[in-house]
Amino acid sequence: MGNDVVFCVQNFDNAILTNARFGKGKNGEWAQLDGVNWDGALLSSSDAQRVCENPTVDDYGKAILGCK
Repeated sequence: MGNDVVFCVQNFDNAILTNARFGKGKNGEWAQLDGVNWDGALLSSSDAQRVCENPTVDDYGKAILGCK
């Protein structure tokens, strides 16, 4: 698996996420964020923007994160 991180947690409810990176791993696959609970998660606008670039974020997640 190399240096890629696999997230088993799908609940970031009220989490404080700093310098969050949820993009592609070294294997070229996107972090899987479909169904993640972002309610109350605190991210900077730049971190949220990077999360929004991930195509696996579902519509509800995009709404919570303010994706355009």
